[in-house]
Amino acid sequence: MGTIVFGVGKMMTSSDPYETGLKMAREDRYVLKKLGEPIETDGIMQGSLSYKNNKGDANINLPIKGPKGKARLYIVGTKDDEQWNYSEIYVIIDDTNEQIDLLGFDQQNSVF
Repeated sequence: MGTIVFGVGKMMTSSDPYETGLKMAREDRYVLKKLGEPIETDGIMQGSLSYKNNKGDANINLPIKGPKGKARLYIVGTKDDEQWNYSEIYVIIDDTNEQIDLLGFDQQNSVF
C-alpha cells in the first residue's frame, strides 16, 4: 500500500501542472514579497489529475510556505495532445485570504 501511495504521489508532484504552478509561484514578485524566499511545498497536494490518450485534466492545490507565511497554490487546466492549457493558477495567502492571480488579469487562458 505504501508503494502505491508513494508512486501516485511522485507521479502528481512530477506532473507538468504541479511543476508549472510551483515555478510560477516561486518567480512571482508579489508572492515572494508576501511569503519570502525560498518558497517550498508544505504538505500533501489535493485534487485530481488525469491523463488518457494524450488528453488530461488537472484541478489541484497544494500548500506552500516561505519564511514570512503560508499559502495555497491552485492549478486548473486541461491537456490536449502534448499541450497543457491553464485556465487558473493562483495563490491564496493563509493569513489574509488574498488571492494572487499568476496568469495575469487580462489573460483568460495561458499555454505552457
